[in-house]
Amino acid sequence: MKMLSIPLRMRRVRARLSCLFVPLFLLPCAGSAGQLALLAVAETPEPFGDGLYEGFHAPMVNARGEVAVRLTLYNEDWVLRSRNALHLWRDGEPEELFRSDPVDPPHGILSIRSTARGLDRIAFNERGSIGAFTSVSEVLAPGSTVNHGMFRFDRLEGTIQGPVSTETVPGGGATFTTWASWSMNNNDQIALRSNNRVTLNEFYGSTDRMEPDGSVTRLAVNGMEVPGTGVVINNILGGHAINDRGQIAFTAALNIGEEEGTTHGVLLADDDGVRLIVRAGDPIPDGNGVFANRTPHFPVLSLDDHGRVAFRGWVEGQGIRAVNVLSDGETGHVLVRNGDPIPGGGTFANVGTLSINNNGLAVFVGADGRDLYFANSSGIRRAMTREMPAPGGGSFGGWPSGVPRRIAINDRGQTAFVARVSFPRPDGPGSDHLLMLLFRDEFGTLHELIREGAEIAGSPVDEILLSDAEDSFGDRGRGSGLGEAGHVTFRVTLADDREAIFLWTPPGVQGLAQAAGTGCADGGWCELPWFGEFYQDRRWVWHDVHGWQLFGGTDGTHLAFFDFEAGAWMWTSEDLFPVYYAGAPVDAWVAFDAESAPGERRFFRYDTGEWLDAADLVE
Repeated sequence: MKMLSIPLRMRRVRARLSCLFVPLFLLPCAGSAGQLALLAVAETPEPFGDGLYEGFHAPMVNARGEVAVRLTLYNEDWVLRSRNALHLWRDGEPEELFRSDPVDPPHGILSIRSTARGLDRIAFNERGSIGAFTSVSEVLAPGSTVNHGMFRFDRLEGTIQGPVSTETVPGGGATFTTWASWSMNNNDQIALRSNNRVTLNEFYGSTDRMEPDGSVTRLAVNGMEVPGTGVVINNILGGHAINDRGQIAFTAALNIGEEEGTTHGVLLADDDGVRLIVRAGDPIPDGNGVFANRTPHFPVLSLDDHGRVAFRGWVEGQGIRAVNVLSDGETGHVLVRNGDPIPGGGTFANVGTLSINNNGLAVFVGADGRDLYFANSSGIRRAMTREMPAPGGGSFGGWPSGVPRRIAINDRGQTAFVARVSFPRPDGPGSDHLLMLLFRDEFGTLHELIREGAEIAGSPVDEILLSDAEDSFGDRGRGSGLGEAGHVTFRVTLADDREAIFLWTPPGVQGLAQAAGTGCADGGWCELPWFGEFYQDRRWVWHDVHGWQLFGGTDGTHLAFFDFEAGAWMWTSEDLFPVYYAGAPVDAWVAFDAESAPGERRFFRYDTGEWLDAADLVE
């Protein structure tokens, strides 16, 4: 998987913008050895023009610690509406990828648009690409004053134009009008729910994929029959989660035979066609009931790189009783359902939000908004309980405003969330509550990032906002406020109504070379005698045979890598190599074939006695 440009073993020259910008403010982080940096605060000069920062929308971070932000700029001399821009922070320094023009834009882009739900959203991936829904001028869409379009902004490739409204759809017979429910993967592909106009009053929906070059691949349309099922797509709805294989999961109303709109389901579309994952009326995988056809229909879609979809369904004849399922359409298991026993006593009455990572690990909260749980095929475990000690003082007191929509989770099982922390009142019964942004690492340690009332730029913090997967259309922390290497970015509202954005770097974030105690030549190329030559960019490692891997650190003995082909964390060491322990979903000891060619890596599974390609390690 291509993640960055790699120099050919020569000095790597990184282009930097020359501008005046105040250095990062490094703030102490109570209860944590991590480092908190203030990236920008409203009403201060922005570094690329004559404006001031005004507001920040859903900041996101990737595994390299890069932060993408859609922001608004203000200047009293400009027209009444503010300009908007896309900024990318790398090593604490901002780069401007896009800026709207207030009047008669020369490049046809008027502004980054908010979605139909009123949320100002962008998508962000590990390459540093940003996807955005825009308004475009008649320069790009003749015959119309303002149309819409999908664009991708890349610091190396520039601006990539995707489909624009009034353009002809693939195959002809209609034109694009607008888009909704979209997401982007790490290969710069964007999943789209497109609305298409046939005549003035005739429209239909489709599931499309915008490719890295801006072209569109049509994967599903209303009226399409799902092979081997007798089911016809009546109306493509929402979801549209995309994985790194280019597969798209979405929900749709379905026809069965001659009947129209009789049921709803979850489908998976890719270059090989459309597959039905589940529909109302199907038996629930644990055999305890069937899925009901009630609103909302299979919400909370999350898709991993193995083609498994996590979703919520309802149990027929049991009112609002919910069941959360992970399925690939052939096999599946129930992660948790209302009525399941709670570890430590009691039963779940109404399971709250659900998010899942690439290893089949789901994180959710109970309906009482008190406790945090993890679930996978092995069962449920409680990770946090009300009144447990919080870092920096106080005790965990549940969630703000009841149950949060989502909790960000990455493939290491790290989570980030905003919670309430309670402090006993010194003058009597009861307690005071503050909001606190917490990070829970893979070892179960809680880190406090910031708390309500902290003094920032002369004003106390009033509100803490973490971009979750729903706000950013990402899965497993990808494209959200939590990165794969444990970085967290977020924004706060201050008591004086200004906004500010931050980046938190967890303790121990270092590259493979530093962890292994080896040196690097100019340009980031390093060498370990037993591992070979590799290129290092922070925690990303490029190896001529293994390709791109994410280095996950060391426990003092073993080194951890996330292998994207195998879809699992793998641990090895100088003494073990070429033997690895591959974590979930592989869960086996494996040996790498050192004679493997690039793109043809083989591993030996000790438990099955088979030689397998890396992508086939999961049973």
